[in-house]
Amino acid sequence: MKCFNHPDVDAVGSCSNCGKGGCRDCLSEIEGMLLCGPCYETYREVAIEEACEERKQLRSRIIRSYFMAVAGFVLGLIVAFSESNARQGLGMQLLMVVLFTYAVWSTYWGAIMVRPFVRKIREKLDFILFLPLMGWLFLIFLYIGIVFELSLIYGMAGGAIWAFIKHRRDLEAVNRELEAAG
Repeated sequence: MKCFNHPDVDAVGSCSNCGKGGCRDCLSEIEGMLLCGPCYETYREVAIEEACEERKQLRSRIIRSYFMAVAGFVLGLIVAFSESNARQGLGMQLLMVVLFTYAVWSTYWGAIMVRPFVRKIREKLDFILFLPLMGWLFLIFLYIGIVFELSLIYGMAGGAIWAFIKHRRDLEAVNRELEAAG
């Protein structure tokens, strides 16, 4: 087989995408695949598009976590300085604010990490389609409760900090990848 671009040169392989034969100069290896010039450009454009979408998702998760922290802070202020807690000392009230802030923030990150696990379990329960209305309501409340409780436990146990750091690192890696791509 001859190179599709250089008819006088023998092909060393074929494009993994379109199947055209190519010489060493006309094929590029990327992630274990040999690609011709046009297929390489298409692959690169798709990879850049996917990286941009991933960056957008990571950024929005991080920004939402900041909003959740603010919501937890405000909720903590309301609870800590409410009339029923007025007799508590200032130190205890500030501790309540910090704990509420962390609880709301960590539950957000816990939900992000727990939701795929719960989804896998839910997909295996196809028989639920045949339940009567009360069964559906019970399962909906059970599902929401399980997700919330697992999210809270996972987040408060330190999983939220790990998830936040992981998302920050992933965002930095995607940004480097996009800068390298041009």
